[in-house]
Amino acid sequence: MTACGSPCYAAPEMIAGLKYNGSKVDIWSSGVILYAMVCGYLPFEDKDTAVLYQKIMQGEYHFYYYYHYHLSLILLLLSLLILLSLLL
Repeated sequence: MTACGSPCYAAPEMIAGLKYNGSKVDIWSSGVILYAMVCGYLPFEDKDTAVLYQKIMQGEYHFYYYYHYHLSLILLLLSLLILLSLLL
């Protein structure tokens, strides 16, 4: 497997070494992009790539100042950055 793209946008499936599924991976990356556009920072960041991948695999991100965002936007982001795809 050859790494491609920014680690901050990597889908858990790719980190886990699962078979590439374009639609799932693209939905995840779209969620990361939307999160960054709304919040002004990426949901998963760390200088250490191994720690970054661990955060992504655990779905470890936070909505700071979440009370400023409309509930439907938060629900959309949660649905895009969901880890259920790893269970299927």
